[in-house]
Amino acid sequence: SSVKQWLTCPEFWRLSKAWEPRAAGWTPHQSAGTAIHAGVAQHLRELAGMDQSCQESPLVVAQQVMAREYQEQETWGLDGLQELVAKGVKRLIRLLEDDILPSATIVAVEYPDPVQDPRLGTQRLHRVVDCILARGDRLEVWDWKSKIRLDEAYLGETTRAVLHSWQLLDYSWHAGQWFNQRVSTAAHGLVVLGPKLLAQVIPVTITQERLIQWHKDAERIWEIMWSQADRYSEAWPNWHNWEACSDRHLHYGKECQFVPLCHQICGNETLA
Repeated sequence: SSVKQWLTCPEFWRLSKAWEPRAAGWTPHQSAGTAIHAGVAQHLRELAGMDQSCQESPLVVAQQVMAREYQEQETWGLDGLQELVAKGVKRLIRLLEDDILPSATIVAVEYPDPVQDPRLGTQRLHRVVDCILARGDRLEVWDWKSKIRLDEAYLGETTRAVLHSWQLLDYSWHAGQWFNQRVSTAAHGLVVLGPKLLAQVIPVTITQERLIQWHKDAERIWEIMWSQADRYSEAWPNWHNWEACSDRHLHYGKECQFVPLCHQICGNETLA
């Protein structure tokens, strides 16, 4: 997510690290996704015989997370969200059992990055892979995505956006390093809760040549990001993507949360 912010606009990324943006009302989108993730993870752990400390069913686990995340407000009621979360968990589990898990072995669930990046000192990267499967002698990297609403007209756009997913390529590169095995497949398992409930696999073709190219680009981007993290760098001065200020696709239907603060600090984009 940090890289995605930087690619959107380096100044947006820098301000996100240093400033508290203006308050925004709670929406259930991220919370519902967190709850569905928790339910699916519980189901996978049960199948693999992992971590028996939790005795609750996947649906109960998901609904407990939703109840914990929920904030009282007028638009969304907790009972309705609990129903949506339950539908999402059951639909994603069905996708797993019908299309993903047959002939595969569950290697890891919610696997955290075990390697400390020396550039970050004591700070650990927030890299957690939702699921790693083995099929034959190759690994598969899976990430669950959920959307409360996605009209059918935008499904193709969502699918195309995954073709160059930084997250899936990042996970594939690192999973191959952690387990010393080739990754053959990376994919999002997408569940859409409305207006029509659906779930589908959105895969990315993984080749060793593609991962080598990705890692070459990634190291360059990381180098620039870390040089800009805490101070102005003459070697890599920050720049502003003014186009991103009002791109509502990037800011969940709104303008950038740092408008007009960023413009007052960095200048008027109409002069650029």
